[in-house]
Amino acid sequence: MYVRHLQPITLGIRRFQARIGEALRAVRAGRRIVLTSRGRPVAEVVPPGARTRPRTTEERALMRLVEEGRLLPGTGRPAPPRRVSALGAGLSAEIQRGRSRLDARR
Repeated sequence: MYVRHLQPITLGIRRFQARIGEALRAVRAGRRIVLTSRGRPVAEVVPPGARTRPRTTEERALMRLVEEGRLLPGTGRPAPPRRVSALGAGLSAEIQRGRSRLDARR
């Protein structure tokens, strides 16, 4: 989804030069980097083929929500699944019990 890439990484030119490997890995992963000189944007580093502006109505709406601070873009890394421990009989037993209750009502 486009939300992940809405907020670019902002780096000063010197910091970009010092961390070019890390910055390019971020670009390879789909992130955009805005290079600044004395706090003013001077260049943008984007992945090949990246769109510079949202084209669809949905993308424009998402961009507006991020700019308004009403939506936080994702980090691009999904959270690892959490292990859930079941107390008692377990999920399959509960499903079977629920089905037998439905059958009894019919």
